[in-house]
Amino acid sequence: MPSALCAGESQPLSPEELIAQGRYREAVPLLEAQRASMAKDGVHLALVVTLNNLGSAYYELSRYRDAQRVYEESLLLRRRLNDAASRDAARTLSNLGVVYLELRLIAKARDTLQQAARALELQDPDGLPITGVWLNLATAYKAERRVEDAEALFRRGLAARERILGPAHRDVAMALNNLGVLLRDRNQLVDAQPLLERAVAIWERTLGLEHPQVHERILVARREHRHALGLAEPRHVVEVAVLAIRIVDVAGADLLGCRGHQHDAVAHGRHDPCPAVGERTTIVCRKRHGEAL
Repeated sequence: MPSALCAGESQPLSPEELIAQGRYREAVPLLEAQRASMAKDGVHLALVVTLNNLGSAYYELSRYRDAQRVYEESLLLRRRLNDAASRDAARTLSNLGVVYLELRLIAKARDTLQQAARALELQDPDGLPITGVWLNLATAYKAERRVEDAEALFRRGLAARERILGPAHRDVAMALNNLGVLLRDRNQLVDAQPLLERAVAIWERTLGLEHPQVHERILVARREHRHALGLAEPRHVVEVAVLAIRIVDVAGADLLGCRGHQHDAVAHGRHDPCPAVGERTTIVCRKRHGEAL
């Protein structure tokens, strides 16, 4: 099986270690070879974990169709192993739902995320993973124009994240952003403004104004504000709103989940979206899906 070495290293890194370091392109061939080798031994949990890790790497490389295929295979194998009701299975459902959102398969995303939410509400109702499911499901509802349902879930996810992570965490900013954009789209500008301002303030503190994506979004905000609104409102207010919207656009609509994706990526098959979400079976990935930065 191929291996990857870092400069000065004598031991090859495992696929899980490569994923943890964000070296997804190097991890993929290792995981594909691992999958082919394990498949010869029949259906077993280690193969499921490998599929989940492979799905995680595909997702981070924007290979969404490939991610869809291996996550669906993983869930099928879990059913054959009588493991379809486990918490790890629920997280794989969540990941698959996020992939469906990326592919704009909204009805499939909604159904899959509802399944994941029901499972995690029973198994881990106070944990961080379910907050990403709520936010992603809210995004699906928003795409279906179920705005009241979307707002309720955005608020629920935001409140839970503030309780778990504190008010100044970047994953809280993502939830603030999504709720603020929804309210802005409903012309509830007075309610939207403080949420969007808080989100941008958190991103500025955690990422810095010099962060390439933050800086780019601010420039876009100013340009679009002048063009579309003619400075009808105080510039800083509009900049905050447009900045948040542009960041959302990177993900295709709203910022999904917690970097939206809860991947299964480390020894047992679970990949959580946010830093604190995860057991050792989960790799924290930060990409377009959960947060745009």
